[in-house]
Amino acid sequence: MNSESINQGHLPSVSIVVTSFNQRQILQRLLPQLDSEEYPCEKLEIIVVDDGSSNGSREWLATLESARLRVILRERDRGRSAVRNDGIRIAQNDVIIMLDGDHTIDKGLILSHAKRHAECECVVVGQSQYSGHWRFRALFRYLNTRGAHKLRSGSPLPGRYFVTRNCSVPKTLLQRVGLFNEIFAWGGEDLDFGVRLEGAGIAIVYEPRAKAWHHHHRSLNDLLRNLRIYGEKSVPRLVEKHPQLYRELNLHQLEKPWIRFLMQAPFYHFIRLMTTLLLPLHVPPIVFDYLHLRQYGAGFLHSQEKRGK
Repeated sequence: MNSESINQGHLPSVSIVVTSFNQRQILQRLLPQLDSEEYPCEKLEIIVVDDGSSNGSREWLATLESARLRVILRERDRGRSAVRNDGIRIAQNDVIIMLDGDHTIDKGLILSHAKRHAECECVVVGQSQYSGHWRFRALFRYLNTRGAHKLRSGSPLPGRYFVTRNCSVPKTLLQRVGLFNEIFAWGGEDLDFGVRLEGAGIAIVYEPRAKAWHHHHRSLNDLLRNLRIYGEKSVPRLVEKHPQLYRELNLHQLEKPWIRFLMQAPFYHFIRLMTTLLLPLHVPPIVFDYLHLRQYGAGFLHSQEKRGK
Protein backbone atom coordinates (compact mmCIF):
# COMPACT_ATOMS: atom_id res chain seq x y z
CA MET A 1 0.00 0.00 0.00
CA ASN A 2 1.34 3.39 -1.01
CA SER A 3 0.33 5.94 1.63
CA GLU A 4 3.11 8.46 1.08
CA SER A 5 0.87 10.67 -1.09
CA ILE A 6 -1.73 10.96 1.66
CA ASN A 7 -1.61 13.56 4.40
CA GLN A 8 -2.00 11.02 7.19
CA GLY A 9 -2.31 13.52 10.01
CA HIS A 10 -5.65 14.86 8.82
CA LEU A 11 -7.33 11.55 8.07
CA PRO A 12 -9.52 9.73 10.61
CA SER A 13 -8.93 6.12 11.53
CA VAL A 14 -11.42 3.90 9.70
CA SER A 15 -13.14 0.60 10.45
CA ILE A 16 -14.85 -1.03 7.47
CA VAL A 17 -17.76 -3.27 8.48
CA VAL A 18 -18.81 -5.70 5.76
CA THR A 19 -21.95 -7.75 6.39
CA SER A 20 -22.45 -10.90 4.35
CA PHE A 21 -24.78 -13.85 3.89
CA ASN A 22 -23.98 -16.48 1.24
CA GLN A 23 -21.89 -14.04 -0.82
CA ARG A 24 -18.53 -15.81 -1.00
CA GLN A 25 -17.86 -15.17 -4.71
CA ILE A 26 -18.36 -11.42 -4.35
CA LEU A 27 -16.38 -11.28 -1.09
CA GLN A 28 -13.48 -12.94 -2.90
CA ARG A 29 -13.39 -9.86 -5.14
CA LEU A 30 -14.28 -7.23 -2.53
CA LEU A 31 -11.76 -8.06 0.22
CA PRO A 32 -8.66 -7.86 -2.04
CA GLN A 33 -9.98 -4.53 -3.33
CA LEU A 34 -10.26 -3.18 0.22
CA ASP A 35 -6.83 -4.54 1.13
CA SER A 36 -5.22 -2.80 -1.84
CA GLU A 37 -6.80 0.60 -1.12
CA GLU A 38 -4.40 3.51 -0.67
CA TYR A 39 -4.87 4.30 3.00
CA PRO A 40 -2.51 4.36 6.01
CA CYS A 41 -2.22 0.82 7.35
CA GLU A 42 -2.22 1.89 10.98
CA LYS A 43 -5.51 3.74 10.48
CA LEU A 44 -7.50 0.94 8.86
CA GLU A 45 -9.20 -2.25 9.97
CA ILE A 46 -11.57 -4.48 8.00
CA ILE A 47 -14.29 -6.41 9.83
CA VAL A 48 -16.37 -9.06 8.06
CA VAL A 49 -19.46 -10.36 9.87
CA ASP A 50 -20.93 -13.51 8.33
CA ASP A 51 -24.58 -14.13 9.19
CA GLY A 52 -24.71 -17.92 9.21
CA SER A 53 -23.83 -18.57 5.55
CA SER A 54 -24.21 -22.08 4.16
CA ASN A 55 -22.38 -21.80 0.80
CA GLY A 56 -18.76 -22.18 1.93
CA SER A 57 -18.30 -18.51 2.87
CA ARG A 58 -17.54 -19.30 6.50
CA GLU A 59 -14.94 -21.94 5.66
CA TRP A 60 -13.23 -19.61 3.20
CA LEU A 61 -13.27 -16.65 5.60
CA ALA A 62 -11.74 -18.80 8.33
CA THR A 63 -8.68 -19.39 6.14
CA LEU A 64 -7.88 -15.69 5.65
CA GLU A 65 -4.86 -14.22 7.38
CA SER A 66 -4.32 -10.47 7.61
CA ALA A 67 -3.16 -8.23 10.41
CA ARG A 68 -5.97 -5.79 9.82
CA LEU A 69 -8.77 -8.24 8.96
CA ARG A 70 -11.15 -9.48 11.64
CA VAL A 71 -13.73 -12.14 10.81
CA ILE A 72 -16.84 -12.70 12.94
CA LEU A 73 -18.81 -15.89 12.22
CA ARG A 74 -22.38 -15.95 13.51
CA GLU A 75 -24.15 -19.28 13.77
CA ARG A 76 -27.56 -18.33 12.34
CA ASP A 77 -29.33 -15.77 10.19
CA ARG A 78 -29.93 -12.94 12.68
CA GLY A 79 -30.87 -10.24 10.20
CA ARG A 80 -29.07 -7.24 8.74
CA SER A 81 -29.48 -4.87 11.68
CA ALA A 82 -28.18 -7.30 14.29
CA VAL A 83 -25.19 -8.35 12.19
CA ARG A 84 -24.27 -4.77 11.30
CA ASN A 85 -24.51 -3.82 14.98
CA ASP A 86 -22.18 -6.72 15.86
CA GLY A 87 -19.54 -5.29 13.56
CA ILE A 88 -19.98 -1.74 14.82
CA ARG A 89 -19.63 -2.81 18.46
CA ILE A 90 -16.21 -4.35 17.96
CA ALA A 91 -14.91 -1.61 15.63
CA GLN A 92 -12.00 0.26 17.20
CA ASN A 93 -11.59 3.27 14.91
CA ASP A 94 -13.13 6.73 14.62
CA VAL A 95 -15.22 6.31 11.48
CA ILE A 96 -17.30 3.27 10.50
CA ILE A 97 -17.66 2.59 6.77
CA MET A 98 -20.46 0.11 6.13
CA LEU A 99 -20.56 -2.03 3.00
CA ASP A 100 -22.88 -4.84 2.01
CA GLY A 101 -21.14 -8.06 1.05
CA ASP A 102 -22.79 -8.12 -2.39
CA HIS A 103 -20.76 -5.08 -3.50
CA THR A 104 -17.40 -4.42 -5.09
CA ILE A 105 -15.76 -0.98 -5.04
CA ASP A 106 -13.99 1.51 -7.25
CA LYS A 107 -10.50 2.53 -6.19
CA GLY A 108 -10.44 5.42 -3.74
CA LEU A 109 -13.68 4.62 -1.91
CA ILE A 110 -12.10 4.64 1.55
CA LEU A 111 -10.22 7.87 0.94
CA SER A 112 -13.33 9.59 -0.46
CA HIS A 113 -15.30 8.72 2.67
CA ALA A 114 -12.43 9.72 4.96
CA LYS A 115 -11.85 13.10 3.32
CA ARG A 116 -15.47 14.06 3.94
CA HIS A 117 -15.11 13.22 7.61
CA ALA A 118 -11.87 15.19 7.82
CA GLU A 119 -13.79 18.25 6.60
CA CYS A 120 -16.89 18.10 8.82
CA GLU A 121 -18.86 16.10 11.35
CA CYS A 122 -21.42 14.36 9.18
CA VAL A 123 -22.78 11.09 7.87
CA VAL A 124 -21.78 10.17 4.33
CA VAL A 125 -23.78 8.22 1.75
CA GLY A 126 -21.66 6.93 -1.11
CA GLN A 127 -22.73 5.94 -4.58
CA SER A 128 -24.11 2.41 -5.03
CA GLN A 129 -24.81 1.43 -8.61
CA TYR A 130 -26.42 -1.78 -9.80
CA SER A 131 -24.09 -3.69 -12.08
CA GLY A 132 -26.58 -4.31 -14.85
CA HIS A 133 -27.54 -7.33 -16.88
CA TRP A 134 -29.15 -6.47 -20.20
CA ARG A 135 -32.35 -8.30 -19.25
CA PHE A 136 -32.92 -5.85 -16.36
CA ARG A 137 -31.63 -2.72 -18.10
CA ALA A 138 -34.71 -0.56 -17.48
CA LEU A 139 -35.03 -1.61 -13.83
CA PHE A 140 -31.37 -0.93 -13.03
CA ARG A 141 -31.50 2.40 -14.82
CA TYR A 142 -34.39 3.35 -12.54
CA LEU A 143 -32.77 2.09 -9.33
CA ASN A 144 -29.50 3.84 -10.18
CA THR A 145 -31.21 7.24 -10.29
CA ARG A 146 -33.24 7.12 -7.05
CA GLY A 147 -32.64 8.75 -3.69
CA ALA A 148 -29.26 10.38 -3.23
CA HIS A 149 -28.35 9.70 -6.87
CA LYS A 150 -30.71 12.50 -7.91
CA LEU A 151 -28.38 15.01 -6.27
CA ARG A 152 -24.92 16.46 -6.76
CA SER A 153 -21.79 15.71 -4.76
CA GLY A 154 -21.89 17.26 -1.30
CA SER A 155 -25.64 17.82 -1.39
CA PRO A 156 -27.41 17.53 1.98
CA LEU A 157 -29.75 14.55 2.12
CA PRO A 158 -33.08 14.09 3.89
CA GLY A 159 -33.17 11.20 6.32
CA ARG A 160 -35.25 9.06 3.98
CA TYR A 161 -32.35 8.97 1.48
CA PHE A 162 -29.95 7.35 3.93
CA VAL A 163 -28.96 3.80 2.90
CA THR A 164 -26.56 1.41 4.58
CA ARG A 165 -25.04 -0.47 1.66
CA ASN A 166 -22.28 2.15 1.16
CA CYS A 167 -22.17 4.72 3.93
CA SER A 168 -19.96 6.00 6.76
CA VAL A 169 -20.75 7.29 10.24
CA PRO A 170 -18.41 8.64 12.95
CA LYS A 171 -18.54 6.55 16.10
CA THR A 172 -19.31 9.69 18.12
CA LEU A 173 -22.54 10.16 16.16
CA LEU A 174 -23.50 6.51 16.65
CA GLN A 175 -23.17 7.11 20.36
CA ARG A 176 -25.60 10.03 20.04
CA VAL A 177 -28.34 8.38 17.96
CA GLY A 178 -27.86 4.71 18.84
CA LEU A 179 -27.30 1.67 16.66
CA PHE A 180 -29.66 0.12 14.13
CA ASN A 181 -33.05 -0.98 15.45
CA GLU A 182 -33.14 -4.77 15.36
CA ILE A 183 -36.94 -4.99 15.29
CA PHE A 184 -36.79 -4.31 11.53
CA ALA A 185 -36.30 -7.83 10.20
CA TRP A 186 -37.77 -7.08 6.74
CA GLY A 187 -35.93 -3.88 5.89
CA GLY A 188 -36.54 -0.34 7.04
CA GLU A 189 -33.64 -0.15 9.50
CA ASP A 190 -31.80 2.29 7.26
CA LEU A 191 -34.86 4.53 6.90
CA ASP A 192 -35.41 4.48 10.67
CA PHE A 193 -31.76 5.35 11.25
CA GLY A 194 -31.81 8.15 8.66
CA VAL A 195 -34.88 9.74 10.23
CA ARG A 196 -33.21 9.61 13.64
CA LEU A 197 -30.13 11.29 12.19
CA GLU A 198 -32.27 14.01 10.66
CA GLY A 199 -34.19 14.48 13.90
CA ALA A 200 -30.92 14.92 15.78
CA GLY A 201 -29.84 17.67 13.38
CA ILE A 202 -26.95 15.60 11.98
CA ALA A 203 -25.88 16.44 8.42
CA ILE A 204 -26.12 13.64 5.83
CA VAL A 205 -24.13 14.34 2.66
CA TYR A 206 -23.80 12.57 -0.68
CA GLU A 207 -20.33 11.58 -1.89
CA PRO A 208 -20.52 9.96 -5.37
CA ARG A 209 -16.73 9.58 -5.57
CA ALA A 210 -17.08 6.81 -2.97
CA LYS A 211 -18.46 4.40 -5.55
CA ALA A 212 -19.52 0.78 -5.10
CA TRP A 213 -21.18 -1.72 -7.42
CA HIS A 214 -24.18 -3.79 -6.36
CA HIS A 215 -24.08 -7.34 -7.79
CA HIS A 216 -27.13 -8.96 -6.16
CA HIS A 217 -29.57 -9.15 -9.05
CA ARG A 218 -33.25 -9.71 -8.21
CA SER A 219 -35.94 -10.21 -10.79
CA LEU A 220 -38.74 -7.67 -10.97
CA ASN A 221 -41.11 -10.22 -9.44
CA ASP A 222 -38.72 -10.83 -6.52
CA LEU A 223 -38.37 -7.09 -5.95
CA LEU A 224 -42.14 -6.57 -5.96
CA ARG A 225 -42.71 -9.52 -3.64
CA ASN A 226 -40.17 -8.09 -1.18
CA LEU A 227 -41.81 -4.66 -1.37
CA ARG A 228 -45.15 -6.22 -0.43
CA ILE A 229 -43.59 -7.89 2.62
CA TYR A 230 -41.77 -4.65 3.51
CA GLY A 231 -45.06 -2.78 3.35
CA GLU A 232 -46.76 -5.24 5.64
CA LYS A 233 -43.99 -5.97 8.13
CA SER A 234 -41.83 -2.83 8.34
CA VAL A 235 -43.77 0.20 7.09
CA PRO A 236 -46.39 0.10 9.90
CA ARG A 237 -43.60 0.14 12.49
CA LEU A 238 -41.82 2.96 10.68
CA VAL A 239 -44.96 5.10 10.54
CA GLU A 240 -45.74 4.37 14.18
CA LYS A 241 -42.23 5.48 15.24
CA HIS A 242 -42.01 8.39 12.78
CA PRO A 243 -45.51 9.69 11.83
CA GLN A 244 -44.07 12.12 9.26
CA LEU A 245 -43.20 9.11 7.08
CA TYR A 246 -46.89 8.62 6.33
CA ARG A 247 -46.63 11.52 3.89
CA GLU A 248 -42.98 11.12 2.95
CA LEU A 249 -43.69 7.56 1.78
CA ASN A 250 -46.77 8.84 -0.09
CA LEU A 251 -49.08 6.62 1.95
CA HIS A 252 -51.59 9.50 2.12
CA GLN A 253 -52.11 9.00 -1.62
CA LEU A 254 -53.78 5.68 -0.81
CA GLU A 255 -56.74 7.61 0.60
CA LYS A 256 -57.68 8.81 -2.90
CA PRO A 257 -60.36 6.69 -4.62
CA TRP A 258 -58.64 6.81 -8.01
CA ILE A 259 -55.38 5.57 -6.48
CA ARG A 260 -57.28 2.72 -4.82
CA PHE A 261 -58.77 1.90 -8.24
CA LEU A 262 -55.32 1.76 -9.85
CA MET A 263 -54.18 -0.60 -7.09
CA GLN A 264 -56.76 -3.23 -8.03
CA ALA A 265 -55.27 -6.59 -9.03
CA PRO A 266 -56.25 -6.65 -12.75
CA PHE A 267 -54.65 -3.26 -13.43
CA TYR A 268 -51.56 -4.07 -11.35
CA HIS A 269 -50.98 -7.46 -13.03
CA PHE A 270 -51.34 -5.91 -16.49
CA ILE A 271 -48.78 -3.17 -15.70
CA ARG A 272 -46.40 -5.70 -14.16
CA LEU A 273 -46.62 -7.95 -17.24
CA MET A 274 -45.99 -5.09 -19.67
CA THR A 275 -43.10 -3.86 -17.54
CA THR A 276 -41.51 -7.32 -17.49
CA LEU A 277 -41.66 -7.49 -21.29
CA LEU A 278 -40.07 -4.06 -21.66
CA LEU A 279 -37.27 -4.49 -19.09
CA PRO A 280 -34.51 -5.01 -21.69
CA LEU A 281 -35.57 -1.78 -23.42
CA HIS A 282 -37.12 1.22 -21.72
CA VAL A 283 -39.75 1.74 -19.02
CA PRO A 284 -40.82 5.24 -17.92
CA PRO A 285 -39.82 5.93 -14.28
CA ILE A 286 -43.44 6.69 -13.37
CA VAL A 287 -44.28 3.04 -14.04
CA PHE A 288 -41.73 1.85 -11.48
CA ASP A 289 -42.96 4.55 -9.09
CA TYR A 290 -46.44 3.07 -9.43
CA LEU A 291 -45.27 -0.52 -8.91
CA HIS A 292 -43.29 0.42 -5.81
CA LEU A 293 -46.14 2.37 -4.20
CA ARG A 294 -48.70 -0.26 -5.16
CA GLN A 295 -46.75 -3.07 -3.52
CA TYR A 296 -45.64 -1.52 -0.25
CA GLY A 297 -48.94 0.37 -0.11
CA ALA A 298 -50.91 -2.86 -0.51
CA GLY A 299 -48.83 -4.48 2.21
CA PHE A 300 -49.38 -1.50 4.51
CA LEU A 301 -53.16 -1.51 3.94
CA HIS A 302 -53.31 -5.23 4.59
CA SER A 303 -51.49 -4.78 7.88
CA GLN A 304 -53.98 -2.05 8.88
CA GLU A 305 -56.93 -4.24 8.01
CA LYS A 306 -55.56 -7.07 10.17
CA ARG A 307 -55.22 -4.62 13.06
CA GLY A 308 -58.77 -3.38 12.53
CA LYS A 309 -57.78 0.16 11.53
